[in-house]
Amino acid sequence: MLKQAILHNLETTQPPLFGKYTWKIDGALLGKHIRKIYDSLDRQQTSVLVQACTGHNHLNAYRAKIKAAESALCSCGKGAETLQHLVLWCPTWKEQREALKKRASRR
Repeated sequence: MLKQAILHNLETTQPPLFGKYTWKIDGALLGKHIRKIYDSLDRQQTSVLVQACTGHNHLNAYRAKIKAAESALCSCGKGAETLQHLVLWCPTWKEQREALKKRASRR
């Protein structure tokens, strides 16, 4: 049901009611190609992608916002634990990030 609602919003010409967080990560994410991405995923994978795109996830930044965590700070101590921080800057994930860069090459 959620998957269909998201795809419906993506196909309309009106701006979506969600996605402010998504645009911070990837301004091109909300396009027609998204249907191919979602259609290739199972329910669990779709759930993870939606959580990543909306910012409603189990990271400290969101958990602190809903008062489920004391602090938004990442365990590395270098910033708030957001998806952007983990994927782009967190020193804890440096090795995984480098491996991803090698595999993705210039894409």
